[in-house]
Amino acid sequence: MNKDKRVIKTEKLICDTLMRLLETKTISKITVKEICDEAIISKSTFYDHYIDKYDVIDTMVNQYAKKFNKDVNQRFEAIHEENTFEMINKLIKETIKEDFNLSILMSQDKVNSSIREKFHQIFYKNAQCYFRKQKLNKRFSVEFLSQIYADLALTSVMFTLRHANDAYLIEEQTDFMNLIQSLIIDEVHEN
Repeated sequence: MNKDKRVIKTEKLICDTLMRLLETKTISKITVKEICDEAIISKSTFYDHYIDKYDVIDTMVNQYAKKFNKDVNQRFEAIHEENTFEMINKLIKETIKEDFNLSILMSQDKVNSSIREKFHQIFYKNAQCYFRKQKLNKRFSVEFLSQIYADLALTSVMFTLRHANDAYLIEEQTDFMNLIQSLIIDEVHEN
C-alpha cells in the first residue's frame, strides 16, 4: 500500500525535526512535545504516524539499513577477493559524507546499537552469500567465516567512523584489514 503524499510529507517533517534536535541533544533528553513544537504539529498528528520518539528513530534506522544493504550487496557482487574491507571503508566514508543525518544517528548510544546490529546482519548475510559461491576447503564452515567477516567488517566500520578525519589511521586500518582478509581468503580456498 502506497502512502499518500501528505503522510510522507508529515513523516519527513517529523524525522527532519527530530534530526535537528539530535544535533544538540541525546534522544533521551528530547520529548514528543518538543518535536511537535519544533515541527509545528499537534501531538495527535505525531501519534497518527508514530508510537513514540523511538519509533521515529527505528523508522530512520530501517531506511538506512535498507539502503546500506542494497549498497553492500551491489559492492559484494562487483568486488575482487582482495579488497572487500577497503570497499566497505569507502562505502562508509561515502555514506557519512553524503548524509549528515546518519552521522548524527551513529553518535546516539541507544540508536547506535540498533544500527550496529542491522549493519552486522547485512554484513553477515552478504558474506554468507559470497562464501557459499566460493570453492572453500572444509576447514572452516560458511557460518563461521560469515560471522568472523561480519565482526571484522563492523569493527572496521566503527573505527572508520571514529577516525574519519585521520587519513593516516584510516590507511593503516585499511592495510591491516586487507592483510587479515588475504590471510582468511588464502586459508579457506581449495587449492
